[in-house]
Amino acid sequence: MAYIRVISGAGRYVDDRHDFARTSGQISSIVERAGHRARVLPDDPGSFRNLGDTDLMVLNIGGEPGKPLTPSPDWARTHRDFGDWISAGGRVLALHTAMLAFSDWELWTWLVGGQWASGRSQFVPGAFGELWPCDSARHHPVWEGLDQVSSFEERLLSVQLDPASKPIMGYGREGATEIMGWTKGDNMLYDGAGHDHRSYESPSRARLLVNEVNWLVGRSPSGLIA
Repeated sequence: MAYIRVISGAGRYVDDRHDFARTSGQISSIVERAGHRARVLPDDPGSFRNLGDTDLMVLNIGGEPGKPLTPSPDWARTHRDFGDWISAGGRVLALHTAMLAFSDWELWTWLVGGQWASGRSQFVPGAFGELWPCDSARHHPVWEGLDQVSSFEERLLSVQLDPASKPIMGYGREGATEIMGWTKGDNMLYDGAGHDHRSYESPSRARLLVNEVNWLVGRSPSGLIA
């Protein structure tokens, strides 16, 4: 059993298009049914402190690309300490709009392994569809027991990946594969799914989420969802 903090957008790192409170509750319930212990916390500096007992940070937060935020010494310290924790091997699952969070923290795009490209990147409005493993990730543990994921999602277009990032999930669009998820090292995973409650109501999406959590915390993905 792993101890997981689910950081939910509630203050500084939110947008007006996502119900973070609802989806964070769903995330917590899913990983607890898989045998872990989860606690939902707001996007407050205090939620990022004393991480010695934490096996995984799940970031269900957001933000607006290019939106300036008022400088905050408390958040600057939090960013520094959280970055040090990640660099020392701390494990993070960044969900959906978490890539857009921390616009006031320059290091975040390097840590998460992907960058929003101004004028090119976008989230296409939500629809039901299928997500697929990237060719190089068909045998990755996050896909154990899954051929594809069917769920309601906003779809990510034209993100700029760090050279060290490895795509694990995408979807077809006009004959091309658009990347929706990747890993960076063995302690950072970005999953672009999770737009709203309909995403987490999908059994295959829930299975993918638990597989991701178990891979990050070093547990076998087998036998997860009842």
